[in-house]
Amino acid sequence: MSFKTILSGVPKENIASYLEDNADGIQEEYTYTRRLSEEELQALADEMGENAVQLMILEERKRDFLEALKLETQPLQGRNKEITMSLRTKTEEVTGTVYEFRDHENGVVEAFGADGEFLASRRMRPNEGQSTIYSMRRRTGTDGE
Repeated sequence: MSFKTILSGVPKENIASYLEDNADGIQEEYTYTRRLSEEELQALADEMGENAVQLMILEERKRDFLEALKLETQPLQGRNKEITMSLRTKTEEVTGTVYEFRDHENGVVEAFGADGEFLASRRMRPNEGQSTIYSMRRRTGTDGE
């Protein structure tokens, strides 16, 4: 006779004590699977639906938070990129007025910043080769002008 058929005759409230008294061995904290009833399955499905709604709400809040955080960090990241470039190249990008002077004898154009710092020189372009009356009259600082 199977032990299953014997258990079917034991009242539900006495099953635990009957099993303990008649078992050949007892394993504590043993993990196993059991079949779920229809009510338990429905309760789990309902819980999963509620969890899905909560997750959607939390994911939306997470997206909003990350977007706000990105807006806060972008200026700092941009500035750090500029600083890194300046440290690497030992130069700084400046926007300002640049003064160009054409040297027709040597065929170059020299550029100076507003503070008089020499910035660069380059070869004259073909359309820059013709001098004007204004470029011929230079203020040298020694002719009283």
